[in-house]
This record gives sequence, C-alpha cells and structure tokens, in this order.
Amino acid sequence: LIQKFSLEGLGEAAARLDSKKLDFYNAKRLREMPEPEYLAEAETRLPPGGEAPWRMKLAKAVRGNLERLADVPAVSAYFFEEPGYESAELEKLRAKAETKPLLEDLALELEKIQPFENAPVEALCRELPTRRGLKFKDLVHPARFALSGRPAGPGFFDVVTLRGREKCVQRLRNFVGLL
Repeated sequence: LIQKFSLEGLGEAAARLDSKKLDFYNAKRLREMPEPEYLAEAETRLPPGGEAPWRMKLAKAVRGNLERLADVPAVSAYFFEEPGYESAELEKLRAKAETKPLLEDLALELEKIQPFENAPVEALCRELPTRRGLKFKDLVHPARFALSGRPAGPGFFDVVTLRGREKCVQRLRNFVGLL
C-alpha cells in the first residue's frame, strides 16, 4: 500500500467541510434507510404524545422533509403544539380576499366528511376551490399554513388526516380569526 501511495494529484488547498453537501447526503441516506430502522430512530425523536400507530404514521409522513434525524422534533412540532405564524406570510394571506371564506368553507366541510381519511379529504380539497372559480393551490397553501404555521411540509392530506378532524377544524377557525 505504501509503495502505491503518491502525493501527485493532491492539491495544496486545505480540506474543507461542505455542510450543504453533507446535509444532502444525509437526507439521501435517511430516504434510503430501511423503513424499520428509520422508524425506530425517528420515533425516539418525536415529541411525547399520541398512540404508537399514529406516531409511526407521523414518522413516515415527515421522512421526506428531513435532512438529519435531529430535525424530527422541529419538523413534527406542530402536530404536538399550536403553530406560530410568521407575520409576513400572514399578511400575504390577509391580502387575498378569497382566503378567509375558503378556509371557513373548508372547516365546515371537514366537520361533515366521512370517513376522515386521505381519499375523501383529497376529493373535498380538490373540489372545494372550484366552487369559487379557484384552483387547488388557492386552498392548499393557506390551509397548510393555518394547520402548521409553515409553507411546506409533509403531504397536505397526511397533515390533515394525521392532525385529525377536530384539531383541523379548530385550527382553521382560529386562523380565520387572525385574518
């Protein structure tokens, strides 16, 4: 091995750690990790609360939004506590006249929907904005922000069904009160 080693081709610059590249490869590793191994690691990092099956669904839902396992508590926090709302984003949504009535309609419809599962929730959320001549994106962005305090995260329908009917309706109504 020593005979094959050569300093040729090595640069003079000092080695440096590229943290963005490290995060990229770590996120890739998390996505490729066998599911049982990932779930065991992620579940221990979730904040306390909720039944085991719900916690496993939540861990699966947030997986694609992680760069590091250490991100699990922050990425999932709004499932365990009330979200905070960034004032700049809140102002953008206040400026849109359609936001308030659309979220009010969503809260009303979510109270009635049976069963409270991804497919019926998706059908409702795709149909509801068309009643007002709007697009799906006109509903999903403000609704996600109302439910999570964030502009991005796990799949929207997962957020709704994991959060549960009562909590979603409550958060939507509380958020409408801020508009």
